[in-house]
Amino acid sequence: MSQDWELVSSDEHETGQQGLQEDEVLQSENDVRGGLNRTKPSKTSDREHASIISRQMEDAETALEVDHMILDYLLYQAIDACLAGSRHAVSEAKYRRQIDLCLFQVDQFLRLFRSRYPNYRSDAELRFRQLVLQLVTLTSQRFVRCPSTPARASLQNLRDRNRERARHWIGNASRIPTAEYNVRPLDDALPIPANEVEENRAHVLKSLGVEPEDDAYADAFYGTSESVALLDLLPLFMRVSAACHQMFECPPTEKWMRLAADLMLQACLEQYLVYGSSGSDAIDEAFAWGPKQQTEEQDEDDHILEKEHKPEEATDDDPFGEDMEQEDIELWQSVKAQALQIILSTEKQYWKDVASHLAAVWDKHPLSTTERELVAFLDNLAGCIAEPVLVQLQRGQLQGMSRAETSKFIAACGIDVASILKGRDAGVEWTASYLLQ
Repeated sequence: MSQDWELVSSDEHETGQQGLQEDEVLQSENDVRGGLNRTKPSKTSDREHASIISRQMEDAETALEVDHMILDYLLYQAIDACLAGSRHAVSEAKYRRQIDLCLFQVDQFLRLFRSRYPNYRSDAELRFRQLVLQLVTLTSQRFVRCPSTPARASLQNLRDRNRERARHWIGNASRIPTAEYNVRPLDDALPIPANEVEENRAHVLKSLGVEPEDDAYADAFYGTSESVALLDLLPLFMRVSAACHQMFECPPTEKWMRLAADLMLQACLEQYLVYGSSGSDAIDEAFAWGPKQQTEEQDEDDHILEKEHKPEEATDDDPFGEDMEQEDIELWQSVKAQALQIILSTEKQYWKDVASHLAAVWDKHPLSTTERELVAFLDNLAGCIAEPVLVQLQRGQLQGMSRAETSKFIAACGIDVASILKGRDAGVEWTASYLLQ
């Protein structure tokens, strides 16, 4: 997500001292390399730039409201651009350029917003839209190297935190998801040969309509340690799901549970067949979600101690947590168990040739199908909250106002809002530098 977005992490995604802590965690690889392939803003006149920089409003609260509207609008547009690209081929030039531009705009305006309002705590809807953009961007852009590709250090940081979260959820050996299965074949027969890994990578890209990588594989990206894997994104998917449930006070549906379980399944298959992993660690990490019920051996003191040492990023990030109704808990455990049994099959083929078994599972449950379902889910998720005020203004009338009142409101907002609407209506691409750099 451009140069200064966070992959996952702290409890609060606020704008200010408590939030939008993206600078350290998600710096793009291109930025680290000195800006290669970065989206460059078009130049604006000194007069226009100065007028935006020096914009003053008599009412500071009104100024904040205007900037809040702009930020909400930019987040909305970036989500829409990423989803549009996902419905087609994200590597197509016209979608690639629009996506990079929208993400650049978000990045630049966030910098401005933080500098103007360092102590501002954003509302729940804006935070939710930010989380959705994080998930949409990293999900849709993970197959190609682009300006939103996270830096290697960022990805490693994320993976370390994800493993720590899973270790905390597991707690003891009896709770390891694969504890009751014979996982020795995953160590003995894996990783699969490099040529098969390359074939699998090419197959995935082709099935998703992504341009194939270099035949010699000298410039390979997807499936390497530099690319974002589904296993990396699972905690963010869960975090967004939990945020949605909390905002709208609705428990996870069975359809939602099955999508989550399918993503866990696909995350494991991708690790073995595309990333060339071995062992059962990927499965244990992917399936470490759900209610962590207290056992008879775990007394109250242990339970309190566990809460005190709970990783910060694990707080309220599991939509299938302990606050679910018992009926929903049982359903989730059943759905998760079914997905786990698909991978760790008791069929003879699994014991004789685990690589062929995993490939057969992949044929029955193709990644491309899951990706399309995920995009549809993200599309619906993005529509959970109301359209930004500026989207309504683009239509010429704000809900609850006449057209004349709407025009007066736009004029009172200052050059930022008026320029956005004018530029979009004329079909002109404007950049973040036009808003403020």
